[in-house]
Amino acid sequence: MLSKRPILWCGLIPPRSEIKNFVLLTREEALMVLAWRNHPQIANFMFRKTAISEKEHFSFIESLKETKTRFYYLVFKEKKPIGVIYITDICWAKREGELGLYKNPELRGVGTILLESLENLASLLGLSHLVAKVLPDNHRALSLYSRKGYRPLNKSLKFLLLSKSLGVSVCPGPL
Repeated sequence: MLSKRPILWCGLIPPRSEIKNFVLLTREEALMVLAWRNHPQIANFMFRKTAISEKEHFSFIESLKETKTRFYYLVFKEKKPIGVIYITDICWAKREGELGLYKNPELRGVGTILLESLENLASLLGLSHLVAKVLPDNHRALSLYSRKGYRPLNKSLKFLLLSKSLGVSVCPGPL
């Protein structure tokens, strides 16, 4: 299964980029990711806006060891951590999942790399369809998804649901 591999080196991941499964993060890396997630610039666009405690964060990472329907990765570009990508609510029968990503709040211009890494990971996992729930005031995310071919499925008062077909996938299920 993919979650047991420390770093995925793959031609499908953008050049000079690497991804590392959350279950294999060092304590320092996990704390860095938690600080990013709790940063106001990031938390403002999450569905859960309140801070996540260290205990909750490490319990969450531990829970990822037992699932085949959620994958979280730290993304590196030229050996520097740039953000987090994840695919949740994976339905292997339909080959679809819900995507999410967030960047190191100190960086700019990494959204495309994160999204391309995520889409390539989804294809590698065998998924052929992704959906994203985006808060209506997250204009940067909406612009990125639109540029990358995501189309709205519906609107609710809480979020926009966007969708994209990835076409042919690499394999038919979890690795």
